[in-house]
Amino acid sequence: MKKILTLLGAVVVLAGCDLIGGGEETTSNESSSAAVSSETIMSSEMSSKSSMFGTEESMTSSDMTSETTDMSIPLVPQKMELDQDLTLENDSVLQEIEMRMAETAELGIENDVAIHFTGMYLGETGAMQAIFIIVNRMDMAMTNIDITISFSTVNGDVILDKSKYSLTEDSFGVLEPDTAMPIYLDIPPENEEAFFSTSNMEDLIYTIDEFDFDER
Repeated sequence: MKKILTLLGAVVVLAGCDLIGGGEETTSNESSSAAVSSETIMSSEMSSKSSMFGTEESMTSSDMTSETTDMSIPLVPQKMELDQDLTLENDSVLQEIEMRMAETAELGIENDVAIHFTGMYLGETGAMQAIFIIVNRMDMAMTNIDITISFSTVNGDVILDKSKYSLTEDSFGVLEPDTAMPIYLDIPPENEEAFFSTSNMEDLIYTIDEFDFDER
């Protein structure tokens, strides 16, 4: 799998995060060759309403930018990426994600699982995937994750509507405590216009609607 990185705008921080609480199944990137683009790491007004561990709060990008992280949360490639010899040392997409993580004040939510939108995407029109990271700050490892995600603009334009994704152990691997892993979410072609309708991360909202996993 070859991934070519193209920057569409200057970015400095990851978007706000959303807690676990259900969501769509996430798929790993399966294309053998994909173009990658990076939009302003869209700072989204994250409405975190349904943490399955009881936390309810809203978080905006301003909450994430007061200081830089000490990178205590490392980025771990998916198993499928490692199987294809894609690592943080040789893959430009993983390197860009890691750079954005390093410029983010805080990753994830303590004692919970959260997602951040990186502002990047893989592929071309008609077959693209938005790149998120999933951050585990719980004391258990997780695998075979089923997650349902909604993703929209503040104007109500739908990008993902309770879309289901599966992160299987065979392709995704295991999400260990205090780590982050990339997830690649297929965007329906008919919703790509909504995805590209803004370069302002604060105009994007995403939530985890359902979340299930096997403890490892």
